[in-house]
Amino acid sequence: NGFYLKNSEVLNRLHNINHLVFDKTGTLTRQDTITVNWTGDDLSFSEKLAIASIAKNAQHPLAKPLLNFMEMDAAEASLALDFTEASGEGVSAKTTEHFYRLGKASFLGLQDNAKTTAVYVEKDGETLGYFSFFQKTREETAEVLGSLSSKYPISLLSGDNDAEKRRFEEILGQKAKLMFNQSPHQKLQYLKQLQLQNKKVLMIGDGLNDAGALQQSEVGISLCEKNINFFPASDALLLAESFGKLDKFVKLSHLNKRVIKQAFALSFTYNIAGLTFAVAGILSPLVCAILMPVSSITVVIFTTVANRRWCQQLLSANA
Repeated sequence: NGFYLKNSEVLNRLHNINHLVFDKTGTLTRQDTITVNWTGDDLSFSEKLAIASIAKNAQHPLAKPLLNFMEMDAAEASLALDFTEASGEGVSAKTTEHFYRLGKASFLGLQDNAKTTAVYVEKDGETLGYFSFFQKTREETAEVLGSLSSKYPISLLSGDNDAEKRRFEEILGQKAKLMFNQSPHQKLQYLKQLQLQNKKVLMIGDGLNDAGALQQSEVGISLCEKNINFFPASDALLLAESFGKLDKFVKLSHLNKRVIKQAFALSFTYNIAGLTFAVAGILSPLVCAILMPVSSITVVIFTTVANRRWCQQLLSANA
């Protein structure tokens, strides 16, 4: 079903979470349907080549749609020299005789005039313009968050500007807390504040820019596209195509706990019954020796069948 856990302990922690935190770009929005526009000076071929080559080195989820928009087959990551990246903020590099910086307006010390998410471009200290990105939300976002928000408080943390705040308020509801222009460090600090309030946090992000927050949370889930080439350190990986089942996976952690309790009850009943017969002298030691491993096998079969039944029933209902 496209949900991969680091170990079985993740299920126990997932059962105890009581606050959800989502990243926006690449998590609630789709990378393959982002519309890109350029506002600014006409770019020469060498400038386009330089920008595309720098973007090839970047780990931010907006780098790929930017490359698709540039359509520069000649771009090579090796053409960007002295490349540096401030996670969630911007990148800089030298190409031939010029120095470029790409990133948020605050990264370049500019006022943000874009009406949506934007990446500004600076060449040798001169601003050339900016790329604006309109991000479509995943088709399942409203349904999944609607289901989860009825059970958990939700926060949205985004490194983008607040141009799309109203759109996500409609999706998440008025009770959700939306925070924009958040650096990776600020996201990490926000999670620490929640945990100081005895919150058990589930963090869902897209990887590198959320690495600190993913590791800080009780359960960190990385949303991965099929062609991903970077696997962040997190407790679980969720394929993007399975995002619509996220609320089902959370619910399954509760059902798993119920099955465990039922298995204990079955084992307890089995042993009490066996003990009663044994004390009464009805069962021989040989029969008891046979029944004891049968008890263990019964519990294993019960948990396997019960978990499989719940999974099939719950996940098939969302198919």
